[in-house]
Amino acid sequence: MKNPALYLVFAAAFTLTAQNAATMANMQAMQQQQLNLQTAQNEPANEDPSNIPFMAGMPWTSKPSFSVPQGKIKPGTLVRIRTRTHYALIYYSTDGWTPTFNSKRYTGPIEINKDTILQAIAYVPNMNRSVVARAVYVTGTSGAQQEDTSVNTAGVLPAGTTLRLVTDGTASSSSAEVGDTLPLKLDEDIKNGDTVVFPKGTPVDARIIMADRPGFMGQPGDIQFQVDAIHDKQLTIPVAGGETVEGVFHDKRMLTLMLIPDAALFAMLSKGDQAAIVPGMKLNVTVTDDTALFPEVSQPTVPPSTPPSTTTAAPQPQPS
Repeated sequence: MKNPALYLVFAAAFTLTAQNAATMANMQAMQQQQLNLQTAQNEPANEDPSNIPFMAGMPWTSKPSFSVPQGKIKPGTLVRIRTRTHYALIYYSTDGWTPTFNSKRYTGPIEINKDTILQAIAYVPNMNRSVVARAVYVTGTSGAQQEDTSVNTAGVLPAGTTLRLVTDGTASSSSAEVGDTLPLKLDEDIKNGDTVVFPKGTPVDARIIMADRPGFMGQPGDIQFQVDAIHDKQLTIPVAGGETVEGVFHDKRMLTLMLIPDAALFAMLSKGDQAAIVPGMKLNVTVTDDTALFPEVSQPTVPPSTPPSTTTAAPQPQPS
């Protein structure tokens, strides 16, 4: 181009067009991210963030952090959860199970009044789920003393009723297989009036639906199980529920090893911890259908009654 001034005009126009295109792309990406957030907030999630596999090339949601360091604290201490990723949804648990979309969503500070294992995950649609953040708080109050409760009904256990179960066996991601059973038991009585229909301690079988060994790059093992029904000799209560447990991902150790010369390969080959389920871990399930708490009694079969005979006697011959 012979005219330098004209060349500068074209160059400036091209640069401005490229900047505008980049700005528009960023705005569209932000709008799409906000739309994804609204969708996640307004519609039930179809996938559990604990089960979404790592997708190569996708950014990670930042690991949540807690406002209070783990350790000994006073009862009533308030703990806040934060993450550096914008628009992230945070879910947490305080019962020993790994948080999922079914766990409580973080909406404000959490009051700690007893010894608690606080766990949290963060998630943004179209991003990899964060690793699990954990903190162990000790208050000196275990909260283990739990008064006996029972579910009382008037003959029908309504759908939506929450039932409390407790694990009665062990499982480890080192040996668990999909399809294995996990022993649980009922942690409260279920009554029909004053009659105990399902006593506390009734065995309940859960089915393992996911079991993964620890993987490279520090990936931890995990186990997921579900409960479909509580059975007795004559009765069945249909329920829905289950939990997930995930081993510890040592992200700080991995980062430290990656920064040490000649240790990067060791970091890539290292694995996370096994997932473990132990007896005494409590969980809730929900009754899915109205259930009568008494067996159907079959009525005795009554043979059909024989109708009275309508045969007319033959006429007798008359004497001539």
